Amino acid sequence: MSHFTKQNIRINSKKCAQCLSCMLICSFIHSKSFNPSRAYIQIRPGHFEGSSWIPTEIRFLERCKPNCRLCAQYCAYGALEYIGGK
Repeated sequence: MSHFTKQNIRINSKKCAQCLSCMLICSFIHSKSFNPSRAYIQIRPGHFEGSSWIPTEIRFLERCKPNCRLCAQYCAYGALEYIGGK
């Protein structure tokens, strides 16, 4: 799956609680189901690889709508912040 940086959303993955609210609202709006695998935003939880910590990764898929900001509106932890623009 390819992904991109969305210019109007600032990501702070250190604040992500992995609650999946962003993925659930996205999947509900775009596919009419609460199914994180259908969301246009994906969260890869932080994890260890050997003795190295790999931090949480938040990314947008290419099919993400450019002007949509629901993920940021529903992020209660400030990991996604709408910063305006297109």
